[in-house]
Amino acid sequence: MSLKKIGLMALLVAVIAVAAVITAKRVRSELKGPPLLLDRKFDKIDMKSFEIISETLRDWNTKYAADASGRYKNPRTGAYTMVDAMKCASCGQLIPVPEMPADLRPSPKLVKARGRGFGGELRALEAAKDEFLRNYKCPKCGKNAFAMPASPSPPKSK
Repeated sequence: MSLKKIGLMALLVAVIAVAAVITAKRVRSELKGPPLLLDRKFDKIDMKSFEIISETLRDWNTKYAADASGRYKNPRTGAYTMVDAMKCASCGQLIPVPEMPADLRPSPKLVKARGRGFGGELRALEAAKDEFLRNYKCPKCGKNAFAMPASPSPPKSK
């Protein structure tokens, strides 16, 4: 065999080895898949200090689990003041999601009875809930925290 053929065979073996390594890496990364929902980070905000803390869903549900009022334990202070965060429509800052008053939450009995003629009561409750959210002010900027629905404009007169 000539030196030229030996060099060409060595180059071919090197190219095949590199291709095998690249293929193995791609297959391994595809087998891992996306991170589990429990391992993704989620933001919660402290209702008093507006401090934002990111922890995994697994930690929020185990280490810092919510109490009876639905508030999570603050990892730094130990107080149950952490709630879900939302973005204010006016200022764009993260703020606590408003706590719905007890009289605006539908009872399970009312939800079950929806198909038996109680739809009017449920619609009235939804309208009151919408009104509460429409009037909710951002604790940081003092403006409406939810985007106002677009209202139809009156026709222009000539």
